[in-house]
Amino acid sequence: MYSVFIVDDEPFILEGLPHVIRWEEYGLVITGQASDGLEALEMLRTTPVDILITDITMPRMNGLELIRDAKLLNPELKCIILSGYHEFDYIKQGMALGIENYLLKPINIEELKVTVSSTAQKITDTYRKEMYSRSDLDILRDNILYRWMTDAIDAGELKHRAQLLGFRLDYPVYAVAAVKLAFEAAEQRELSHLQRDHLISEAYQLCRSRLENDNNACVTFIDTDGDIMAIFGLKDADSDCDRVRDLLRQIGSVIQEKLAVRAVITLADAEHNYVNAGRSYDSAKKLQEYYLIHSEEAVIERKLSIRDAKQAAAGGASIDLDAYGKLLFGKSKPELFAWIDAFFQRLQAVDAAPPAQIQNHAVEIIIHTKRLLKDVKLSNELVSNDYKELFSSLFRIQLMEELKEHVKYIAGAAIDCLVSEDDELSPVIKQVLKHISVNYAEELSLKTLSQTFNINPVYLGQLFQKETGESFSDYVNKFRIETARKLLVNTHLKTIDIGKRVGYADTSYFYKQFKKYAGISPTEFRGLTAEAEVL
Repeated sequence: MYSVFIVDDEPFILEGLPHVIRWEEYGLVITGQASDGLEALEMLRTTPVDILITDITMPRMNGLELIRDAKLLNPELKCIILSGYHEFDYIKQGMALGIENYLLKPINIEELKVTVSSTAQKITDTYRKEMYSRSDLDILRDNILYRWMTDAIDAGELKHRAQLLGFRLDYPVYAVAAVKLAFEAAEQRELSHLQRDHLISEAYQLCRSRLENDNNACVTFIDTDGDIMAIFGLKDADSDCDRVRDLLRQIGSVIQEKLAVRAVITLADAEHNYVNAGRSYDSAKKLQEYYLIHSEEAVIERKLSIRDAKQAAAGGASIDLDAYGKLLFGKSKPELFAWIDAFFQRLQAVDAAPPAQIQNHAVEIIIHTKRLLKDVKLSNELVSNDYKELFSSLFRIQLMEELKEHVKYIAGAAIDCLVSEDDELSPVIKQVLKHISVNYAEELSLKTLSQTFNINPVYLGQLFQKETGESFSDYVNKFRIETARKLLVNTHLKTIDIGKRVGYADTSYFYKQFKKYAGISPTEFRGLTAEAEVL
């Protein structure tokens, strides 16, 4: 996906343009917006952008000035101008700056589609030219080697292609190494797609010049993930692997020195015969996830993953989500951050979990955070964002410390939401909400609460509706039904007992309320969740 940034001082353009076409169909995603040129320029300093769509006439900095300065940050940036005026001077200046098109408002949707489509294609063409500025024979070799590693070529064709392209299939064993450039989160934001691809291309040339030699014992190629793969033909797995490790360590040092980028290098176990070399390729790719907990290793090998698996089996860290929730609602960032620090420290201790499990723990904490905020009816961006948006940066993280900081960022944002919501509620409504969250299983009414808090019941009902946006009875019933849903999923309690536990003494009334708010009966709900788990 190529990233798009929109700049316009008209709110309806900022709100409407993301929805007028299906950007993803053109391989595009909108990653940012700004209402004037100066604000946009500041954001572009830290946000990687491939296409800039900007108005011309804006306060503080106009669109032409923005394009000029933005291209100093990213010379490959593609720019599209929006304007309500067909001014020849503007068009001439825009053409001099290398714009892709000049679209008049109101925007013609078909012209917008053609423009973004052609711009995306131009970026792709540039990318291909950058990535594959090699001979046709090299491109053919990449294709053949990738098919070999993924078992997508028959033995006869492979032997014929190997003879034509000059790589050997007669070694007794083969070991595969993977070299991935580890762009950290900050670098990911600062580098465009083309800049990253250029670095990968340079790293490939470094690997190829140092690993491939006259006896064809090693061949390299770039796979479809953009990883640099090295296939080593070995005469003796034990002695030759020592030599390979030394070569790979040197490669890592050279890439760091010349390109100022850390390389994640993995070396898989050797496999007998060229027919089984694909297994070594698969293992080298899977080992890459262990960079999360072994970033200090020059070359990551299978023995590290075996050690981690044994440690995890001996006793992995589990998440106490109840304790996390209490700290979250306690609204103390230092205490919550200390809990997160301690949890990740346990993950890094002797009983460390495998990388995938560590990432799953982070995902679980973020999901739980969103659910907790949703349960207390907070209307906030953190609650409304879909999970894809919340996790988009998490799955690009490659270091444990960055993963921990990302979880802290989400937790801190959640506390900010709670504090902000508190500021908007009167003290009595805060007390009522807290009372409901603790005593939802008991009889609750405006009359009993008015006596508890010494306030007129009619006024309390009006104040509750005004500040929460829903009636007292609706809020209580929704809270109880949501609690019942959790019990239906997470416990084996009978439905009748769950109804009583959440405050419904009358089972038929519980069924009626559950169907009203959940759309189905408690029994049907439990059956659906059970089926989903089986699937």
